[in-house]
Amino acid sequence: MLDNRLLEMLVCPVCHRELDIEDGKLRCKNVGCRATYRIEEDIPILLPPQQLTGALKLTWEKWEKSYSQASLDIDLENDICLQDSNRFIRRYADSRKNGIYFEAGCGLAKNALLLARDGFTVVGLDICLSALKKAKEIFQRENRKGFFVCGDMNCMPFKDNLFSIIYAGGSIEHFSDTLSSVRELRRILLKDGLLLATVPLVSLSTLTYGQFTGNIPDVPLLHWVAEFVHIKLLKKRLMLYGYEKSFTIRKIYKIFKNAGFLKIEYGPYHTHWEIKFFRNSYAKHVIRLISRLRPFWPFIYVLAEK
Repeated sequence: MLDNRLLEMLVCPVCHRELDIEDGKLRCKNVGCRATYRIEEDIPILLPPQQLTGALKLTWEKWEKSYSQASLDIDLENDICLQDSNRFIRRYADSRKNGIYFEAGCGLAKNALLLARDGFTVVGLDICLSALKKAKEIFQRENRKGFFVCGDMNCMPFKDNLFSIIYAGGSIEHFSDTLSSVRELRRILLKDGLLLATVPLVSLSTLTYGQFTGNIPDVPLLHWVAEFVHIKLLKKRLMLYGYEKSFTIRKIYKIFKNAGFLKIEYGPYHTHWEIKFFRNSYAKHVIRLISRLRPFWPFIYVLAEK
């Protein structure tokens, strides 16, 4: 049974009109649209009717396969990357606890679960239904409440001005049209709400090691060369995270500015880097130390206030 609190947040991703439940499905109230969407295990599947194509399809294929094989035996206390992201989020979220926390590209929603433990109302969106089903099961096992929606960040199925804080950790870089996804995040953010994002940075790290994971630098010429090599020549074999771009600081600032944000901050996002293509622990340790130097930063954070 779909929770009424979630239903009140949702709109048709095509025309942004309200939805009704009819015969176990969601139906758009707009007589000119009347699109219908199914609900599976209380998770509304609010994807636009067009087929997944291009970068979005590539990303969905990679992550759907990964999440379908993911274990439910997660270790919240000893997950280093999770602890890093949770500290980052909590630095800004605690003052907005009375609002709604939204996680874009939530996957198994581990960050949302840690916030739900402390009484936050949490909503997670992902394009991979298998991830959301497992997230829901993990929340139920922990006896926590969370709302999950299967949808596309480029056409969000949520009302305007809804969420007080949004976390997009490693998600906006998976779209060929990054500006569109950032505009959508701004649309659903409350006035004075805060968007927290982490993205790969064009640096000596992403231009070297990042090519072993299929990263696409969003820089003229390099963008075309990387796409040609990874998609055409290597047939996507190295694209570990699907379609994933990296950005210069100037480019990511421009994207957020053009999306309508007026207050934008950024800086290095230092987190545990897995470095999957090296087995030697000492080599991994050295690479992680080097990655803290400015020319080698692999990631940055962006704080944007509406």
